[in-house]
Amino acid sequence: MKAGTNNDSVTNAMPGLLVAAITPSVDSAKGGVQEAWEWIKLRKIVRRQIDKFISLVPDTLRGGNLGAVTEMRITSRRLEQILDLLYPRPRPRRIKKLRRQLKACRRTLGKLRNYDALLTMVDECITTTGPSDGEAWKAVREYLEKLKVQHAPAALEKLGRMNLTASYLKLKQDLDSEDLFRLVAGNGDLANLKVDGGKNLITKRITTSLDHRWRAFEAAVEKSRNDPREEVIHRMRIAAKRLRYLTEAMEKLHVNGSSEIVSWLQSFQRTVGRWHDRELLEHAMSDMLAKSGFCLGHPRLVQEVQKLIARNHEAKEALERKFSWMTSRSRHFNETREWVSQLLTNGNGNGANKATSH
Repeated sequence: MKAGTNNDSVTNAMPGLLVAAITPSVDSAKGGVQEAWEWIKLRKIVRRQIDKFISLVPDTLRGGNLGAVTEMRITSRRLEQILDLLYPRPRPRRIKKLRRQLKACRRTLGKLRNYDALLTMVDECITTTGPSDGEAWKAVREYLEKLKVQHAPAALEKLGRMNLTASYLKLKQDLDSEDLFRLVAGNGDLANLKVDGGKNLITKRITTSLDHRWRAFEAAVEKSRNDPREEVIHRMRIAAKRLRYLTEAMEKLHVNGSSEIVSWLQSFQRTVGRWHDRELLEHAMSDMLAKSGFCLGHPRLVQEVQKLIARNHEAKEALERKFSWMTSRSRHFNETREWVSQLLTNGNGNGANKATSH
């Protein structure tokens, strides 16, 4: 099976609101403990993601290919989310190390991703603007390319020094071990595994993670409404990504309604991503003008670049207005809140951690 694909024919769901039907358990652990299909599914997902992640390393190291860089960062987030469901706190030392490496990879490749995203945006502007604007955009492109060339070698060298292969092999050994089901059960949960194969345990972990992810997302959205600085937008993007990748995992476990939520979060991320990139582009062009070398070497283009900054600012404000609509008057946002609230109420039994409502 190709890494990163999802063509398993699993057609069941999880207990309560998280479950519509349950397949017979599979005896795959020592001592006769019946491992539910949900556990088997999570292990398959982790295998695919870690295989895909490690396969992207060579392409990334060969010059920081945009596609590989982006996919590596996305895959690391998906992998981290599934690991959190399989290995809740307190996590084994090897899993803590792997999670640190995943975060370090994203930080290391972050600037490369940003430069490539901005270069792609500038290329689109070059093809859709007139000759005068085109010259100014080409100057911006040249500036961004120089920044990328300066940053890329150190970033790729740092990535190459990470011992990702060792962590990869240790995780693969875990996934192939018959004892994994017991190891990831957590203290005090082993007895419950013999009753339902771990389905209720997965439900508990998902609802706990969903509660945390939703609260962080809603708080970040609220803060960004009043403080639309680049770092605030960035934190809100991260919160949205974490919620989306958890929801993707729920979709693979056939949680009711998760597919619709994933689609809306994807649309939301595209809007916020463009808003964030417009903010980065504005900073980059302002920094370019602040450098005396550019002003001295391109005096005729200074005013043209200032016009580009003004137009970019208008585009950024339009995206900010769209974001505001998506998180205030959009029915999809309200439906997502309702969906989260229902799952948390059902998953916790008494609704003690019900999603917040404004």
